[in-house]
Formats: sequence, structure tokens, C-alpha cells
Amino acid sequence: MAKKRKLSTLRFVDDLMGDMSRKEKKQLGNAIGFVAGAIATQKYNSLSDSEKEAWNQKRLMHHGDFGAIVNDYGKRKKNPLFEGLGSGLMNSDRQDEPEWIYSRILLSKPTRKKRGKSTK
Repeated sequence: MAKKRKLSTLRFVDDLMGDMSRKEKKQLGNAIGFVAGAIATQKYNSLSDSEKEAWNQKRLMHHGDFGAIVNDYGKRKKNPLFEGLGSGLMNSDRQDEPEWIYSRILLSKPTRKKRGKSTK
């Protein structure tokens, strides 16, 4: 009897994409992410100053910041679609990169101490 596998969201998405290559999946994700980010930017730019202020108070993070987290998730899970999606979101929000805060906190890598030569 075959072992029953749990259907994960990632596996479901991969199954939908059929026999696309890894590169094609990453390119598709990048395009989707870039378009989604461009739509968010366009929506924001169409707001009045008071609406922008309200948006900024409610916004959890920039979409580029979210993209960095999605990109990292895709790399860890070895999923090129999510990797590309995150890259596209990041690329569409580069002008606001100095304001990204969550990805810097969540994705910061611990630094290793250099081992010095013993002076004994």
C-alpha cells in the first residue's frame, strides 16, 4: 500500500505549474510579484495626502519588505515560484528600501566570530 502524502500548499502550486522548469517558475513568480507591487504602488500614489497618511498608519509593512520575507521562504523551501514572487515584490519597491524594517530584523543572519591565532 502506498504511503499517503499530505498535500501541502507548495506541492499543490507545483502540481498546477506542471512541467515548467525551475527557471520558468522563478520568472513567472518574479513577473507576478512585480505586477502586484506595481498595482499597490499605483493605488497608493492615487490617494490624497490624508488618505496616504491613514494608509501609512494602518500598513504593516512595505510590499518590498514582505517580498524579502517571501523570497527567503522560497529559498529555504527550495521553491522557485515563491523565490521569484518575493524578488518581484522587492524590485517593484526599491525606492522605499530604506524604509523596510521587518525583513532586516527577521532575515538578519548571525555573525560568526573570527577565530584568531593563539598567541600562547
